[in-house]
Amino acid sequence: MELFYYGILVFVFSIFNAPILALIITTLEMKNAQSPNMAFRLMNIINVCLLGQGLGHLLTFPCLIFPNLLKTFETVVRIIGGIMNTLWICDLSMVTLLGVSRVLIFSNTISIRKSDRIIRFLLILLLSWIFILLIYSILFRNMMMYPPQWAYDFDVPFCDLFDTLEISLSFPCILISFLSYLTIAYLIFVSKNLKSSVASRRNEIAILFQSALVTAYISVMIFVWHPALFTMFQFIDMNDQTNQAILNFMWIVHCYVNPCMLLVFNKSIRGDCVRLLRTGKIDQPPRAAATSIVTLS
Repeated sequence: MELFYYGILVFVFSIFNAPILALIITTLEMKNAQSPNMAFRLMNIINVCLLGQGLGHLLTFPCLIFPNLLKTFETVVRIIGGIMNTLWICDLSMVTLLGVSRVLIFSNTISIRKSDRIIRFLLILLLSWIFILLIYSILFRNMMMYPPQWAYDFDVPFCDLFDTLEISLSFPCILISFLSYLTIAYLIFVSKNLKSSVASRRNEIAILFQSALVTAYISVMIFVWHPALFTMFQFIDMNDQTNQAILNFMWIVHCYVNPCMLLVFNKSIRGDCVRLLRTGKIDQPPRAAATSIVTLS
């Protein structure tokens, strides 16, 4: 595959990521200021992670068009790659924590307006690990671009260990996230507090579709990225440059999947984004409806 044209493709697809996520992040911050919501905070951590990954692809696309730039700016590229990989791991873990928090909210175990001690503890624990990983990635620069893909540089000290830790974290996160959304769908379906069964089914289908799509997409990325661990994917030749380009492009698309699903399935946030673009502000949500916002966020 011609790297020059692939680099142009990466640029075209990466350039829209920041404006979309900036709009969503601003909207959620304004909504959270009006009506404090723990889910909004977690969602924005995920959005910031996606924004950072998207910017990383945008900043490094010239290296795909002009591979000689890698020699000149190797240190900078490695640092950007390490930050992107760290944000990917943070993104995945926060998606899981958001799913768990939603289960606790729907089951009335915790309040939507407060950061529960358990969620707060898990958040601090995960962010502490992410901070350690970020410092390691910057100091040791363990990620490198091998056009057209990104990969660990296993010549870097402790890189094998951190690769194993990433794999060990990824699969439990995927499983917990998917099970969390299945539980939410079940709770919505059996809830006696909903006003209509039609609304219940609509919410259930939307949540299942959104979570299944995002989780399945992330799962495929992880499976294909580690074909040696899964016999079903060993037919994919990851030494082929075209396959490498496709996998890297999937990472770029990943930065759009969650925000796009959020806009498609969350009518409230979609409407507020439109109003923010038109008027520079969002409407004050009715207090009684505040707890329903999380169902599709």
